[in-house]
Amino acid sequence: MEAIQLEDSPETKNRVNRITDETGKVKELKNKTGKVAAIYTEICIGCGVCAYKCSTESLVLERCEVSTHPPKDRSELARLVMADLEAAGTEE
Repeated sequence: MEAIQLEDSPETKNRVNRITDETGKVKELKNKTGKVAAIYTEICIGCGVCAYKCSTESLVLERCEVSTHPPKDRSELARLVMADLEAAGTEE
């Protein structure tokens, strides 16, 4: 499975969307195929290729406020895992 795929969406067939290009000109785009882009955020790595390649500029990447960093070593990983397990145990 890829992070972005086209999926069937019959209700969107022949829908007209209006976009404004960089010059301020309004364009009308018609969905002739009835397909929409589905983005699977759980496997998206945020590389930006999809936004770069999108001819209609309808995909935009936004920076998340929360940023996680990988553990520095095995002991830090173990501490993080144990903290997650303890937190999961106290929620029940």
